[in-house]
Amino acid sequence: MQWNNSGVLIEGKPIARASDVPLAARHRVSVDYFRTAHTRLIAGRVFDQNDRRGGRRVAIVNEAFVRQLLPGESPVGRRFEHGTNGPWREIIGVVEDGKYRSLSEAPMPAVFEPMEQDYSPNNNLIARSSLPEEQVTGMLRRAVMDLDSSITLATQGSWTGQLGLALFPARIAAIVLGAFGVLAIVLAATGVYGVTAYAVARRTREIGIRMALGAKPAEVIRVVLSHTAVLVVTGGAIGVALALATGRFFGQILYGVYATDPLTYGVAISIMGSVAFAACWLPARRAIAVDPVTALRTE
Repeated sequence: MQWNNSGVLIEGKPIARASDVPLAARHRVSVDYFRTAHTRLIAGRVFDQNDRRGGRRVAIVNEAFVRQLLPGESPVGRRFEHGTNGPWREIIGVVEDGKYRSLSEAPMPAVFEPMEQDYSPNNNLIARSSLPEEQVTGMLRRAVMDLDSSITLATQGSWTGQLGLALFPARIAAIVLGAFGVLAIVLAATGVYGVTAYAVARRTREIGIRMALGAKPAEVIRVVLSHTAVLVVTGGAIGVALALATGRFFGQILYGVYATDPLTYGVAISIMGSVAFAACWLPARRAIAVDPVTALRTE
């Protein structure tokens, strides 16, 4: 596997200026690359043994390529060239988007070409195995040296190790932000409980009057909960709005989770709602357990 960036010209779509030529990540891969990398085929076919030097020039593109360069069109069968150097290549398949330079990058157009049609001396060898990483790495190194001992291996290691190095800054940031997040939840829960419990406790006299007039305990608790629910919903709406407004600033350090992830918001709202419910439920239960005469004497 080998890649670089290059301009792309779609057949039948003239470009007014050279600066308007769209760029795409250009990869040269072997026949089994997509199967090894577990890259899903969306349309068309992948490379086979017939896609060799002297054969029809073909290529596979990703979904971002189709969205940006061929929106609303069927890509299979269309032709393109890199810059003005040619040769024309026919698109035979479409694969899912991937990460080509960094894990935080936005989806970008990518072109995959058969390595057998345009060989390059600088390549990346990718293999998949169920054996331990160190054992597989050693086997591959020995196999390459047996083929040609003059070949220079720049770097070697497992895909997991490479991803671990790339994800290290994001993981550190996630740990730090996670710690601050837990602290914020504790402080918020303490504050919500304290304010809500104090507000309910101040209504002890009101609860006593309701009980003296014949109100049932369930009715009193329902009134208290409904009053607290208004405060919780109002505060939650404000919090969600602020989170949506500021969440985009953390998009660069989030991987696999969006700043508008509904699960995250659902968990946060559930926690705050549970704390607020406990904050008003427990004091209300204590209040209705008190004798009405005693409650009426409470200042």
